[in-house]
Amino acid sequence: MNASPTVYEDRLAAQMDHGDLVLAVVTATKPDFYKQAPVVAAADANGLPCFVIHTGQHYDDVLGHGLEEYGLETHIGADLGIRGDLSQKTAEMMLAVKELAAKLDEWPDTTVLPMVHGDTHAAAIFPQAWMFATNQQVVHNEAGLRGMAPAYDTTADPTAVVSEQWDGEWHIERTEPFPEQYDTFIGSAASIYQLSLIHISER
Repeated sequence: MNASPTVYEDRLAAQMDHGDLVLAVVTATKPDFYKQAPVVAAADANGLPCFVIHTGQHYDDVLGHGLEEYGLETHIGADLGIRGDLSQKTAEMMLAVKELAAKLDEWPDTTVLPMVHGDTHAAAIFPQAWMFATNQQVVHNEAGLRGMAPAYDTTADPTAVVSEQWDGEWHIERTEPFPEQYDTFIGSAASIYQLSLIHISER
């Protein structure tokens, strides 16, 4: 089991040395790259120290290409190197985040605020790992994604299904689809700020 993060010392220090508050944008999978990239760009534009914690879940040239495509690669301060199935990823992330948190203690006067995204496995487990390691909470971008579901009959014809989505009763749904729905709820439980949407536009 690989639980030791790769820390890019120069990139990390460049951000940690220049602020009382540093934003740590967490990426794991392909959707994170394009949803979290505007956060990193906005932090840079506004002079907010910011680095990326990449869990390593999507790392190959196909799924991991977004790190380069959206300009995130040069912002990675730590790569946790997470691999395996859900159980292995969970165990590895708990240990890797603990080790990273110990590294960040080298800057005792700097508060690091991680931001996870959406309904990925990292959105569920990283906040728990961070809270257990630091007794601090995170930001959940796109919190509540998949938080509710319509009560429709999946055997009905497509028109009826669409109609139920617009006009039918909705209920809180914590487990389906799994693991995305579960990840959303678990992630928000350890988040101090829940953001429903971040929209950045040029004026």
